[in-house]
Amino acid sequence: MTTNIHIYPSPYVAETRIFKETRSLLKLGLVSKVILVGIHENNLAEKEELWPDIEVHRLKLRFKNSSIKIIRYLSFFEFFFRAYFHVRKMQWQVVNVHSLHVLFIGVLLKRNMSCKLVYDAHELETEVTGSTGILRYISKRLERYCIKYVDELIVVSDSIAEWYRKTYNFTHITAIYNVPHILDLELLEQSSHRGLRANIGVKDNTLLFIYQGVLSRARGVDEIMEAFCCIPYKAHVVFMGSGQLKEMILKAEKKYPNVHYHPPVPSDQVLNYTREADVGIHIIKNTCLNHYYCLPNKVFEYFMSGIPFILSDFPEMAHVVKETGGGWVCRPDKNGLRERISQISNEELHQKRRSISANKHKYGWQIEEQKYISIYKRLITHA
Repeated sequence: MTTNIHIYPSPYVAETRIFKETRSLLKLGLVSKVILVGIHENNLAEKEELWPDIEVHRLKLRFKNSSIKIIRYLSFFEFFFRAYFHVRKMQWQVVNVHSLHVLFIGVLLKRNMSCKLVYDAHELETEVTGSTGILRYISKRLERYCIKYVDELIVVSDSIAEWYRKTYNFTHITAIYNVPHILDLELLEQSSHRGLRANIGVKDNTLLFIYQGVLSRARGVDEIMEAFCCIPYKAHVVFMGSGQLKEMILKAEKKYPNVHYHPPVPSDQVLNYTREADVGIHIIKNTCLNHYYCLPNKVFEYFMSGIPFILSDFPEMAHVVKETGGGWVCRPDKNGLRERISQISNEELHQKRRSISANKHKYGWQIEEQKYISIYKRLITHA
């Protein structure tokens, strides 16, 4: 039977993609045991069983990650060497690395232990915002060197998959969308849970838009807020999450009666809150190729909640809109969003909801997890 190691510099508290992935690998019988290797944080166990046959090993580091650049570098190198030697002591057959930062660990393990290496990239990591100068040059050179040792590459969108094919002439690539499990929308609608509108004081007959997730400028949160500060107050928006723009939203909430803030909720309750809104918004900015090709899980959370959505007019998000008929695209700025909102009618809202209901089985983790069967069959065939 196969033991599968996953390496990611995280405490494994809210890594929902990795949790879904590893539980699916076990459920489908593709591996018999999973070990997650990450970083220790206060009040967490160094070693614990998260679910049957899934262990997490959190490594204590002398150098904690911080805003001081030299400390960040020391923390990275300490995790690099500790993770490598920690994993070498165990018996396993397949290693998944979940970022470019730790890809070279996987390469060293593959070369020294003859294992199978899966590069499970959560982003297009050489093309992210802030990747410039010497760091970008090093990251590109590192990925180009390491990719030839990778057995299977997993990415989060088809456009990113195509980028890897063209850039590195690499063929064993699978796009696996970070989507929630398929839910029964009728049962979700019948749920007695009511929290969002009551908590922010918005009545059921008031048009309510929602943004959920990280509150940052890169996600277009400032553009959303400015758009709603300049439209009639009959349209309300709620920001549900946390991040650097939280204080800005709280100040706007005091000034504008149609702007609201709601703290983040547990992941298993997100859809219950989201479904109380009328429209979801995700207008991430085109600040890098990673954003232009992205397919955020928030898009699918709106879809699974049964509410229409307004998305940036980028390839992957526009494709979801076209495939489901469940939303609209717009320019990812305050003027583009304001123009789109002003054109939405009640009949159009109802039609979009009907389209979502009719296409509710088009996306879902139950579909995505089946892709692992082909991946692991290739790994085993070439073992």
